[in-house]
Amino acid sequence: MHYDVDRSKRTVTATIENCQSDLFRWVIKRFGSADVSPKLAIALEEYSRKNLDIPDSFVGKAVCAEEDEFDVETGKILAARRAQEKYEKARMRVLEEVTTVAIRALIEMNMKQNKRYNLARGKVLEAEQLVKMIGKV
Repeated sequence: MHYDVDRSKRTVTATIENCQSDLFRWVIKRFGSADVSPKLAIALEEYSRKNLDIPDSFVGKAVCAEEDEFDVETGKILAARRAQEKYEKARMRVLEEVTTVAIRALIEMNMKQNKRYNLARGKVLEAEQLVKMIGKV
């Protein structure tokens, strides 16, 4: 967390930096701990890098009202919490997007597998009909 204090404007800003790579590491760590293949985790990271607009930093700002006494420590607390809230919201958005992509991919895989099974089952039924027709059941 990096802080900037401007006493003349009575403001404190807090900046969380290097968030983009942190969010990617977070996705990989979460999928890695769920016994997911490393290849899937890498694919999800690549997808995230290409398709998700993730800022590299989040800034929170605290502005002291004219009627209040300016206190740097109070400003740091407020600014840090506001930056953290933005960061956590981005993490939630990333997780929702990755979840959606993973679910779509699994549904597509399931549909393709059902088609393959139905095709194989149809061929078995055809073969059984052929055997019955020639009387060798």
